Amino acid sequence: MIAFPLLPPRRGDRTFTPPFSRAHDVLLEIPAARGGRVRLQLTMPWRHEQGSIALALEWAKPVALPPVRRLGEALWRVLCGRAGLPRRTNRSRLSAFPVSVAAWSGRLYVPTAHLGTVRRLDPGNAVTWLTAGLGYASRMLVGRWSSHRHRRAWIYAMHEKLGLLAADELAREYLSSLPTVLAHLERLHRAAPQLRSQIIAACSGRAPAHVTPRRFAMALVDAKFRKFRRPLLDPKGRAGLDNGTLWRRVLPLAKERRLRALIKADPYVAQWRMRWRSLMVTLPVDRHKFFRTPGDEDLAARIRRALH
Repeated sequence: MIAFPLLPPRRGDRTFTPPFSRAHDVLLEIPAARGGRVRLQLTMPWRHEQGSIALALEWAKPVALPPVRRLGEALWRVLCGRAGLPRRTNRSRLSAFPVSVAAWSGRLYVPTAHLGTVRRLDPGNAVTWLTAGLGYASRMLVGRWSSHRHRRAWIYAMHEKLGLLAADELAREYLSSLPTVLAHLERLHRAAPQLRSQIIAACSGRAPAHVTPRRFAMALVDAKFRKFRRPLLDPKGRAGLDNGTLWRRVLPLAKERRLRALIKADPYVAQWRMRWRSLMVTLPVDRHKFFRTPGDEDLAARIRRALH
């Protein structure tokens, strides 16, 4: 077993760790500078996970990755010694290999002492592991997220969109069941007076404070994203809009349709939707604590790619 990460952290990097695999470590580092080099580090376990080797792939930040399956296959050819000899590098104990797919080019670093252990890797899963890490990197490199001065603003914004869908479904179920309350919604029922007070306060003097399903849903989302996002029921701004106009301003129809299509196509996003619903049922007025476990940014990246 070798130390991971393989290369030391750099100043200004945004660091992201995906949640998808316990078999290998993956670390994506994005420099703040537009002209910097992105670095993806990962470990590849031997058969039966008795050891591993670490890899580091670097490429220019402005350049989009090629199709990840093709790039994963190219990296595997390099590791198997079918793509030429390593280049000299000033990084101690590392061998460097140029990698190119069509117009894209990068450099792969491998510990020199561990090049002989490549044969211990499982060739049936090697490209799959590589592709998983590369796929994560490609999702995280869309647009200008990595250089935004509020580093996590886009993550909260994407979670809020998914939370709205979950809250809308939950609000309709709860309000339509009244005055009888379903057993699994008992905690939500106890929190309902607080949520109603939130709606009334936001709408005071601007519009009738009817507790509609969508206003109730927005109150649920505001509770979860307190201090992370501007309130959807904002008494200084948009709460005075009629119910339908306000909803479409925060979740336009085209984006809602794309998000629903993504939920059907991506089980990971579908699971997150159920997770948001569960959080709103069990802890309806508690603020969510982001980044306690890896995955918040991965979910946001999938949504951002689908919506834009």
